Amino acid sequence: MRVRARKTVLPGALRRRPRYPVSRVICPGHLYRWDRMITNLAPLRSFLAVVRHGGMSRAARRLSYSRSTVSLHVRQLEKQLQVRLINRSNTDELLTREGAALVPEVERSQEAIGNLEDKAAELAAENAAAEARESEDAASDDRDQDDTDPEVVA
Repeated sequence: MRVRARKTVLPGALRRRPRYPVSRVICPGHLYRWDRMITNLAPLRSFLAVVRHGGMSRAARRLSYSRSTVSLHVRQLEKQLQVRLINRSNTDELLTREGAALVPEVERSQEAIGNLEDKAAELAAENAAAEARESEDAASDDRDQDDTDPEVVA
């Protein structure tokens, strides 16, 4: 008697899926940009802190992170940018040539992000003030209408 081999069904997390949706694979230039897009700002902040404070431990203290978190952030940024930013050793962290070249760009991006956050906060405050004025105007219109219409009394 011949025994059939049973087909193994893997759980959803272990099944191989395409890395990108089909629409992205069609346009390789688009694929390249998506791979390198930075969506988390913590690695940028951690990298700048390491550069400014001269080491991961000092940067971690300054940012109120653990040293391993700062190291992880720098590794994530290196992986996203596909460039080694810092040479690590047992005693110190030295900025690579590529890392030194990217520091001004990261500083400019952080400044732009700060300006964006400031502008967004300013617009939110203006919107809150405008909404408060509108609600005050609507409330005063309701009070004025109630005072001037004596025939409404039933």
